[in-house]
Amino acid sequence: MLLTVICLPVTRTQLAFKAKVSFVLLDHYCKVAESYDDYYLELDQAQIESVVESLDLQPDHVMADIGGGTGRFAEEIFQLAGLKKKILCVEPSAEMLEKGKGRKGVEPVLKTGEEFFSDVSLRGTLDRVLFKYSFHHLSDPLSVFKDIERSLRPNGLCLIVSIRSISCYKRFAEVTGLAGEYHPSDENQGICQMFKEANFNVETSVIELPLILRKAKFYSMLRGHFMSSLYSISDQQIEKGIEVLEQREFSRIEENEEISSTLTHVLIKARKS
Repeated sequence: MLLTVICLPVTRTQLAFKAKVSFVLLDHYCKVAESYDDYYLELDQAQIESVVESLDLQPDHVMADIGGGTGRFAEEIFQLAGLKKKILCVEPSAEMLEKGKGRKGVEPVLKTGEEFFSDVSLRGTLDRVLFKYSFHHLSDPLSVFKDIERSLRPNGLCLIVSIRSISCYKRFAEVTGLAGEYHPSDENQGICQMFKEANFNVETSVIELPLILRKAKFYSMLRGHFMSSLYSISDQQIEKGIEVLEQREFSRIEENEEISSTLTHVLIKARKS
């Protein structure tokens, strides 16, 4: 779906809708906060090196991780890149940030991305901005991109990392009627166009990474509604999907045996012109 931004007056209905969406997201992350790091351990391990390479970090860089959750991924970036200054972990869920207390090289910031970048004191202070699995939560991307451009120093970079698909999850999605793939090319083109309007040079790439999950771990992730797209799915629907997988693709795989899967990422790299 092509993302467009049309400047129209905001009605009470639209405000109510945005408030509902915000509540749903905060409620979801409140529920998964306790197990979030466990759910995403293998996914983060699979991608950390490619993300650090794409960010092209230097030790003196100042970085913000938007929708940074518990701060674990930011902590790994801080250590791998040898940064001198703490990464700003911007996260609207207090429960998620609470899990990240005391992480090395991470400064928690309890704000939405919109709130964070609207702060005029931030202008010209950042070198790198990361959205890992969080860009789609922005309500007005173009406005945020313009604020990011003002917040970045010359040659600053904004990196969006999105999941295109996880092959084992795609099988589950197929039997439950959910979307198994995200961020199609026309949607990415819309994102790139908005970046260009905000004075960025943009390039995109698709990366496939091997992902190894134990079957029991994968089922635990599903039952825990690990992705926000699973928020509205009932426990009964999830169990039905798992039951179908057990009758088909995963019938010969033991609980503690590994499922070989592929994690496909879309990377959108926007550099300040």
